[in-house]
Amino acid sequence: MRRETKDQCIRGVWGRTLLQKSEYDGISSNEQLYLALGVPLLGVIANVAICIALYVHLTGRLDRLGERLMSKLDTLTGKVIAVDNRLLRIETKLGIG
Repeated sequence: MRRETKDQCIRGVWGRTLLQKSEYDGISSNEQLYLALGVPLLGVIANVAICIALYVHLTGRLDRLGERLMSKLDTLTGKVIAVDNRLLRIETKLGIG
């Protein structure tokens, strides 16, 4: 059983090895830096792309819904005007208005 010297590892409260010194001694390689920055950045870019796609999709659906509502409102307005015209004719025939 091999024992590490004090400068080879850092020990915790109960003597358990917490950190082994590596050959880099705290210096990260370029690949580690690229991964540490690139992976979260790719996640953020994917999230932004999904949000943009969702916004475009929902905007299109709301526009189509608005067009349908406006056409139904125009139809309803036309029917109300037709009923008003009929009531005006009935009022003039009866001499009420």
